[in-house]
Amino acid sequence: MWAADGPGLLEVFKEVEAAHAAGGTGSEPAPLLLDLACSGGRFGTCDLARSGPRAG
Repeated sequence: MWAADGPGLLEVFKEVEAAHAAGGTGSEPAPLLLDLACSGGRFGTCDLARSGPRAG
């Protein structure tokens, strides 16, 4: 996660999305990655207790 914060999560999201689009079934971006990338967040400052798996 620390290494992903370096280039920025938007860049990481783009790479994961490209891998998924190329047929990488099971490699779809995680909702947390999307949320953090869109908000300019970082894994290093993420409150995982609040952002963890959602019931539903």
